[in-house]
Amino acid sequence: MTTLEDVVFETSAQGYELHNGLVRLKLLRFGEGYTQEYYARAADSWRLVCVSERDTLQLTPTSSIRDLAIGRERDSDLLPQLADVQVIRAKPTSVTIRLAAQIDHHQLALYITLETAQPYFHCVIEDQIGAQSLVEHITSSLIFTPGQHFVGSDELDVLWVPHQRPLPEHVIADHTFRSPAVILQKDRDLALLVPDVALLGRNRVMKTAIDFDVHGRLAPTPTFGYGFKDWVTDRHVYFSHLLGEGVPIPEDGGFKNSTARAYLLENQSLRYGYYLYISADAEPLTGRRVALDFLWKQFARPYMDSQWPQTIPFEDYIRYMFGWSEKHQDTVWQRLTLNGQEVGAALRVITTKGERINWPVYHGWFKGWHGMFLRNTIWDSNVRSAMAYRYYGNKWNNPSLVEKSNLATRFSLAAPQNEGIFPTVFVPGEQSRWNSFSQFDYQAGHWELSDARRPENHDSCYHVADSSYTAVWLLKWYRQFEANPEIVAFCKRYADFLVDHQLPSGAFPAWIRTGTLEPSEIMKESAETSTSMHVLADMYRLNGDQRYLDAAIKAGEFLLREVLPFGKWEDFETYFSCATLWDGKQIGQRDPHTGVYPANTLCIQWGAEAFYSLYQTTGDRRFLDAGIDALDQLCLYQQVWNCSFLTVPTFGGFCSQNTDAEWSDLRTGLFALTLLDYYAVTGNAEYFERAVAAQRSCFALLYVPENTITYNYLRHKASKLTVDEHGTMWENMAHGGDDLYWEGSWVNFHWFLAPAVAAGIIEQQYGGVYANQQYGQVFGVDGCAVLHVESGASSIRFTVKESLNRRRAVPVVVNTDGQQPSVIVDQTALAETSISRTPGKLRFLLDLEPNETRDITIGARS
Repeated sequence: MTTLEDVVFETSAQGYELHNGLVRLKLLRFGEGYTQEYYARAADSWRLVCVSERDTLQLTPTSSIRDLAIGRERDSDLLPQLADVQVIRAKPTSVTIRLAAQIDHHQLALYITLETAQPYFHCVIEDQIGAQSLVEHITSSLIFTPGQHFVGSDELDVLWVPHQRPLPEHVIADHTFRSPAVILQKDRDLALLVPDVALLGRNRVMKTAIDFDVHGRLAPTPTFGYGFKDWVTDRHVYFSHLLGEGVPIPEDGGFKNSTARAYLLENQSLRYGYYLYISADAEPLTGRRVALDFLWKQFARPYMDSQWPQTIPFEDYIRYMFGWSEKHQDTVWQRLTLNGQEVGAALRVITTKGERINWPVYHGWFKGWHGMFLRNTIWDSNVRSAMAYRYYGNKWNNPSLVEKSNLATRFSLAAPQNEGIFPTVFVPGEQSRWNSFSQFDYQAGHWELSDARRPENHDSCYHVADSSYTAVWLLKWYRQFEANPEIVAFCKRYADFLVDHQLPSGAFPAWIRTGTLEPSEIMKESAETSTSMHVLADMYRLNGDQRYLDAAIKAGEFLLREVLPFGKWEDFETYFSCATLWDGKQIGQRDPHTGVYPANTLCIQWGAEAFYSLYQTTGDRRFLDAGIDALDQLCLYQQVWNCSFLTVPTFGGFCSQNTDAEWSDLRTGLFALTLLDYYAVTGNAEYFERAVAAQRSCFALLYVPENTITYNYLRHKASKLTVDEHGTMWENMAHGGDDLYWEGSWVNFHWFLAPAVAAGIIEQQYGGVYANQQYGQVFGVDGCAVLHVESGASSIRFTVKESLNRRRAVPVVVNTDGQQPSVIVDQTALAETSISRTPGKLRFLLDLEPNETRDITIGARS
């Protein structure tokens, strides 16, 4: 027996055991080798949570075992039996064992490490290939057996995987490993499989994939595993491991990018790894939170010690962005007169050179998507962009930006209301049917009900979520910049409409037909309800109309009942954008192999925001808990590592959905704001760290010389880019499943400004360094590192380091927990004239030289 503190490796009657008091691995003799069973402590007993893949729960001589498999294209798989068991490393707090096997030309080793007081095993598989061998895949597989039972997909309490795989040949490709995990929970039994992406970065000889089927393969219980397996993109965007020639193009118009392949390898080493986290005493329904905490600590937190990928202060990035847009303002910006008032709005999509996209604006699938339309939709919100114009217009004393903010807000209020609801797209005059740049006449234009991201035969429908989103941002404008009574009147008429058209279930329909104002049956009851719930909660706080609160609570109950427990975050983007409906993806249907619903990250964020607003309105803890649950579901789409096989830095960003391929979508900045809202009411430092990482990630795609990696890559990838385009930014990266994809050809202007909106709000509320006396926490936000935090009963001490090699004045914001503390900088009290105090907060500027450190004490006033 080998004993190191509480990590024990010992022989047993059936084979061997490795345990630490929390979790236990049993290696059971089977045939010539050993198979694995994983147990977790539950009170005074051990419960079986998962085992190596097999067809029977109880191991018998005739059981089929598939714990490690080597595919050889059309030949049968090699199934090695791991026979040689040795302890190879023994440290005071951990034991590593090795199981080895020789089969064909493969020398295999499985290394399993267990540490003191940790509820997870770290598994690494090595395949030393000698003579030439064909390798299609090498994968490890387990099955979920909570409490020694098989479980059906409808019995799981928590189920999450990074992506969908509607067809048998589909896999969950490593391209979707933003937060790489499989999460399975039944009652208190929990299993997480987490690919070791740090190891992947150094050993990606082949592509890798998660192997998952919620219905099982050998046994009727979820199968989950990981390993090397080649894939190609399929449709928009899934990932296929289908081998062979002549793969047909799908009849529904999807596409296939050739076929996956096997590798002919000789004298080659393959190496991959994963963490297996198990518990038999997890709190019910907490599997997502456990996974998030593990992923953040394991992969993300080391990145927080630096400012990377941020290279210059947020404001410098934004100066580049506005410099570019002002240079091209004659193209970007349009002015016209509506309802007797001058209004203005920016276009959605233009080229990097400030030209209009050369696509027909009324033709086919592109109707309403690109070209010259002016929008107040969820993606392309002029009222949201107005917030950025106004914040930086005020800060920089720039009358042009302030004027544009006013024009854009008036454009939003100029939309004609029909019993309160209103259109969200303005189309130039009919003579501009084709994209002849000289023919656009906005004064001869008209309002169109909604954007083209809609079902067929819905041209005459309002999209309720677009209208609600516009109202939400108008109310934000009202609270932050201008208490304009026109906004209240406009939003009141709309809120009255919502009350009158709420469905008995509490939901709000996605589309409402003009004329009759009857709901469409498509997505009649969906998660898009959250945008309208948000409007109603905000309006109740504004005018106290009980009808609004009652309707908001009713909508919240619908989300609690029909959406939140199932992760059913369906909206227009999941089905009517570039990732479309097809036989394998239908509204309201789970993916057949993963058991999860299509989900869009924007929709999840609306839910989290709406629950936050409802909690602020009612004080009801149920709605805060619901919002935290929604936020945690959202965080599973955040990129917790710098992806080793994508060129542009990725850490901190978010993707768009679980049926598409984007990384670092610019919606990320808006998510940072939601994370900070929840930090404010929970004190969860992880939320603040995630928000900072998200905001820094937003600017990693900006085309400026200081972003060296992005800049050099884009200059090579998109050869037409010049210094004239400094300050442009793309909507996302890796959209097609392979690096940048769009090649830097065009800019989505309103997504471009989303990080600027977020940066302005964050600077105003949290500064460049933020300290919270209530929680004893300090965070670097904008290019600053925070070192050596010491929190006492009445003071907090910390060191700030300027990390961007810039001389600058950094705003420091302190949540004072109701006190009026003193501020000491490098042992000298800061003059009161240098401190701005408001109830519960103080703010001051900290002058920093490049790489300078300053010691700060926030303490009781003498």
